[in-house]
Amino acid sequence: MAQDAWDNVTQRYEIIAGDGEKHSVHGDFDNIAKWLCAPTGYCELWDDFDPGHYRMAYFAGPMDISTLPIGRMGRATIEFNCKPQRYLISGKAAIPISRKTVINNRTGYAARPLIYIEGTTNGNGTLTIGKTVFSCSEIPDTCAYIDCEEMDCFDGNGTKINAKIISSTSEFAKLEPGDNEISFTGSITKVSITPRWYEI
Repeated sequence: MAQDAWDNVTQRYEIIAGDGEKHSVHGDFDNIAKWLCAPTGYCELWDDFDPGHYRMAYFAGPMDISTLPIGRMGRATIEFNCKPQRYLISGKAAIPISRKTVINNRTGYAARPLIYIEGTTNGNGTLTIGKTVFSCSEIPDTCAYIDCEEMDCFDGNGTKINAKIISSTSEFAKLEPGDNEISFTGSITKVSITPRWYEI
């Protein structure tokens, strides 16, 4: 299967809830389900079984509850629908970029980073990552972000600014395995990159 074309995976956990007292086990699990269903979209899923990694997941539901023989206790299996990538926790750290920098990707997979930019509002500049060139104009006072996974650009307030940051490639930038040359010019004054390293 080609890279970036993997299917989602299911992550299951068995949980036990209740304190053995006279209250509703089903009520406890209803509250757990409400808490799990509250976020919208994918959220970070961390556990102790795979230290150093996290997944992007959402609660698939529902929960089938069985009652344990030890008082008012219940057991359920919960399932999360996860993106196939196991993201490295180290890939959440932003890397400051000088005018010319080389970032080494030690994984075997091309990462799609989140890029932070500051610059002068009246000038133009370029940001080059490997073979991708971003042409930037009128960078907002609040800063700008380029999300190479979502292929979207927005300012510090979350307002989309795709018309002001144009990518030379249809898939935006990737940090390929090995060394990646990065540089910026013109009115851009500060860049940092959150690489989002991952493994499968």
